Amino acid sequence: MECSTPLKCGICLEELTDGVAIGQHKTGNGDVLRQDCSHQFCRACMSEYVSHRISEHRVFDIRCPHPTCPAQLFEADVQRLVTPDIFAKYSALLKQDFTARVDHLFNASHSQDHLETLRVLHDESRICPKCGVILQRSQGCNSMYCFCGTNFHYASAARVGGQRFSSVLKLAAQESISIAQARQFDGDYARFKRAHQLAAMARSDLEAADRLGRRASAGDEEARALVARLRREARAAQNVEAEACTAAAFAYELPLLSGDDPATSKANEDCSKSTISVNQVKSL
Repeated sequence: MECSTPLKCGICLEELTDGVAIGQHKTGNGDVLRQDCSHQFCRACMSEYVSHRISEHRVFDIRCPHPTCPAQLFEADVQRLVTPDIFAKYSALLKQDFTARVDHLFNASHSQDHLETLRVLHDESRICPKCGVILQRSQGCNSMYCFCGTNFHYASAARVGGQRFSSVLKLAAQESISIAQARQFDGDYARFKRAHQLAAMARSDLEAADRLGRRASAGDEEARALVARLRREARAAQNVEAEACTAAAFAYELPLLSGDDPATSKANEDCSKSTISVNQVKSL
């Protein structure tokens, strides 16, 4: 008479009770994300294993407990194994981590290669509305299934960086500023230049100058009066510089041409500063 050996749990090594198998996992579109790994565990042991990972905030790359098994546990697996409270914590940590990874892209080095990578991500990928993972569609319709099991409309899902991110990247590249700073101006080149000029006249930071410019554009009388005063002061300063430039030219009896003489260079430098100031004021 042939005796069957009782199955044992791969965690507690005791006889299997209420066994849980890590079977094949597919997306709603039928794509196979995981093959059946054939390892079995007690439900209570698996629940404790997964819950412990979540308590340590290690929510990524939860795999089959067998030492050499590559089978990954997905959100649907976790939901079947843990209590609703623990699963809610898992989902929140998962989205928080994905969001942090996306934010890290904006704070990394802003080389041309990095900006191009962000441009491609913005143009060709979408963000899962539930877990926040970045997904790229290779082909097919707009019915998209995320790894977490969420089904969403791909074309209408959020893009990396938001709808105006292309303008943000363009401004960052044109002005050699950080993506965070370009996002402050929503990629609006004219708004950035206006704030830059106001900041120079008011001797303030860009953020304060931008707030002033926006208030003035919205019709705030106090802000408009302040901008007008800054313009007058800038014009007055420009006139003083222009008069000093002319006086220097007459005093040295030299034309305003480039030359090696220190006096000529000084006069030209003063005049150049005056011209820049005029252009800044006139463009406001």
